[in-house]
Amino acid sequence: MRFLLETEAWGMGMQVADVAEADRHLQVMQSDPLAQTPGLPRVILLLSQAIRQMLLAGEAGKAVEALNEVLPQTKSDTMRALVLAAKAQSGVVSTVTGPSARNADRASLAEAMNLLPPDTYPYFGIQGLMLRAQLNQMDQAFAAALADYQRALALAEQQQSAYWANVLRSMIAIDANLLGDYRLTVDTVQRMDLNQFSVAEQLATHMAWAVALAELGDRSALVHLQQAQKLGQQVDMVGQNFNLHTDAARIYHALGDDKQAYLSMRETEKLRTERQRAANEKLRQDAQARFDVQKKEQENALLKEEQKRLDERRQLVTIGLVVALVVAGVILLLLAVQLRQKRQLARLSQTLQARNAELDGLNQSRTLMIAAACHDLRQPAHALGMLADLMAAEDDPARRQQWLHNIRRSSATLSDMLSMLMDLGQLEGGRYEPVLSSFDLAEVVEDVRLQYGELARRKGLRLELPEGVSARVHADLHLTRRVLFNLVSNAIKYTPAGHVKVGIEPQAQGVELSVEDSGVGIPPHQQEDIFRPYVRVDEAGQSSGLGIGLSIVRRAADLLHWPLALRSEPGQGTRISLTLPAAAPSEQSASAAQRALPTGRTLALIEDDEVSRGAMAALLRSWGVKVIDAPSSAELLPQLAGAGAEVDLVLSDLHLEDESGLDNVARVRGTLHKPELKAMLVTGDLSSEVAQVAEQQRITLVHKPLSPTRLRSLLAEALT
Repeated sequence: MRFLLETEAWGMGMQVADVAEADRHLQVMQSDPLAQTPGLPRVILLLSQAIRQMLLAGEAGKAVEALNEVLPQTKSDTMRALVLAAKAQSGVVSTVTGPSARNADRASLAEAMNLLPPDTYPYFGIQGLMLRAQLNQMDQAFAAALADYQRALALAEQQQSAYWANVLRSMIAIDANLLGDYRLTVDTVQRMDLNQFSVAEQLATHMAWAVALAELGDRSALVHLQQAQKLGQQVDMVGQNFNLHTDAARIYHALGDDKQAYLSMRETEKLRTERQRAANEKLRQDAQARFDVQKKEQENALLKEEQKRLDERRQLVTIGLVVALVVAGVILLLLAVQLRQKRQLARLSQTLQARNAELDGLNQSRTLMIAAACHDLRQPAHALGMLADLMAAEDDPARRQQWLHNIRRSSATLSDMLSMLMDLGQLEGGRYEPVLSSFDLAEVVEDVRLQYGELARRKGLRLELPEGVSARVHADLHLTRRVLFNLVSNAIKYTPAGHVKVGIEPQAQGVELSVEDSGVGIPPHQQEDIFRPYVRVDEAGQSSGLGIGLSIVRRAADLLHWPLALRSEPGQGTRISLTLPAAAPSEQSASAAQRALPTGRTLALIEDDEVSRGAMAALLRSWGVKVIDAPSSAELLPQLAGAGAEVDLVLSDLHLEDESGLDNVARVRGTLHKPELKAMLVTGDLSSEVAQVAEQQRITLVHKPLSPTRLRSLLAEALT
């Protein structure tokens, strides 16, 4: 209701051309919460803003065009009535409308008032009646206008709207004077509150009051005349003061004071003369201004012509200077380019020399690495050959068993060296893609016992490993094993006597994995260098190995974001630790014991190397697993059909002689019509492409070297 009142107040302000009053009501409308939500108030506000912009710009025609465009889109009688009323209002404000246009405005207003009858919608009725009265006034139909104003006043009084009642009484008073109903004017004005009007409106009301009283012979008209004259001193409006003196002469004449009437008429004539003189002076000034403009234009034309000639001469001089400057600039530019090129060549030469030196150093380092690798790899390879010959010539079973043990140890050493070279190449080339999983560090520690326990014993060292400690981590199993192997191997190598200790310590931020020794220690100036490839601690007698073990540790730690710490003093030993992320709580409960290898399961083994296949089959059978093995899937499938056994898992090497392990698994699954058959691939290939394909085909990928403990744990997990 308050929003509609403000809307009608805005419309009244626009009708009487009181822009400040209209804007005040429009601001209240804009701040109303109703106007910020979709619906009728929002549409009213937008229409009001558009009408205000167009009408105040004197473009009532555009306002009508906009309203005609909105009219077909109205969804209710209320909205249509408001748009029709706005069209009529634009016609009232416009100064160029004729009788035909006003008839169209009356028709629009009549339709609007038919949709929203004044008796049912009194506030809209007040606005509609006022618009119709103004249209009647424009056609000199003052009696009809007075009737509409009186009906609107009745509605305002019925709604107890003091504001609208006051405005309408002002309209009635002025219209009654025009019709000569002076008693109605006096009665109406006496009921008005003039304080809510502007100074100009108060002046007009007092003059209408004074004229009506004078025509009725009431000399109190002079009081209102004096009040109007005081108000006239506050406004700077020539037309308003002219009407004031004209009405004053009428008042004095009606009261029989012809002298004062004459004086007022003289003031009127004086104002008329002043207005005429001012108009003539303005015409003279305009003519003089036009003459001055013409004279100024002629002078400017002469000046421009002279300036043009000067500019032409100046242009010739400027062109000569520009040519000289351009030539000088080109010479300077060429010199600058030559100097810059010389400096660039010098910098490039220095950079090239530095790069060449770096490449020479790298090439030398690579050459030394290859030489060292060949030397270090030759030893276990040579040992394998000699041990094999000794074993072949030995008849004593005990001695043959000893030679076999030594062959295995040399083979493990050779395999470990090759694995380290492969890992370093993958890590340095940025081609290693970590395969993250959750596992127990105790399994990796057990691999350390098997791999390095005998080596430490032969050297007289105590290899201290954590007992009964279970700590599951989420990491790359292959890199974790490689890192721990390298740390333990390095510690054994540089510890003449004492111990090598592996520690597992759960912490708040993860699990700390450490290797501590009582060896020679590392000088402070070498502690950063030892993590670079092919760098060894300068210690007499310690020359075996490739010098890449700790480099792999550093690169693996950087790749997997493991914090790496080193603490060492010469002669006091060394401690290197890494912090691995702990496995999720849901995975902590899983353990190797809970995943014991079940018995009575059948496993299909594909390996083209006969020795490796035989050893693997024997190991699996020792664990209670039934094994059907073959060098390829083509030879395996007939065995499976003949045995009639249910295969639980396929174990295959990745790189076979004529085919891929991936193809083997797919062929076995397809032949057995078991697309979900579990499969495991054993490989030394660390490329991300292989890991991605294996994951897509739901195949477990296991990297070499693979210890029996790790293999048993993986099979238990897959078959459980």
